Amino acid sequence: MKKLYFFIFLLGITVLAFGEEKEETPFQYNCRWYRNDFKWWDTWHKELYGDLGKKRTKDSYNAKHLIDSIKRLKRWVLPEKAGLFESFMEFYGTIKKDVEKGNLRKHDINRIKHSLKIKRKEFVTQFHYKNLKPGEWISKEVVDKSTFEKIETAPMFITSKEKSKHRYVAHRYGRVFHKRSCDIVKDMKESDKIYFKTRRRALSTNRKRCRECKP
Repeated sequence: MKKLYFFIFLLGITVLAFGEEKEETPFQYNCRWYRNDFKWWDTWHKELYGDLGKKRTKDSYNAKHLIDSIKRLKRWVLPEKAGLFESFMEFYGTIKKDVEKGNLRKHDINRIKHSLKIKRKEFVTQFHYKNLKPGEWISKEVVDKSTFEKIETAPMFITSKEKSKHRYVAHRYGRVFHKRSCDIVKDMKESDKIYFKTRRRALSTNRKRCRECKP
């Protein structure tokens, strides 16, 4: 009998400890998406830096998404802090114009890469989520999404454990999404993959269904 009571006691403790997950507060939501958008900024910066000069259209694409990442970052911070991003947006805007001209010579590529390296260090020092005091930077209020500019929404970064819950995959530069089991997915680099939990989420990024695997 004592064992039964002890078992019931342990069960009660377990229910209390692992009960319903608390609803995410606006502040937690804003912090989570700030971290996500910062990671995307870093990804696009590395793409632009690493592939600079190889293909004009790709350079322009990387620069555009780099700027969009900063626009998204501005959404989650306090209004008085948003202006601090402007000088970086102007810098990357100038880079975008330079790469769109094309025909970059070696000294042009070296010059742009040097300036990108300096700006990345400044940006990380100033805006990395680990360096910020959230209460002094991130908004604690519900962000009014109706005021957002029409910027392509970045998918959430996910861990390796979470990937099993995501049924669909797309190439980051592609306009088609696939089932995870699709042969096309097997040929993709892991760094180029974007994961989606649902078909609706994948379709919301204006991607079409793969004709091979028919997700």
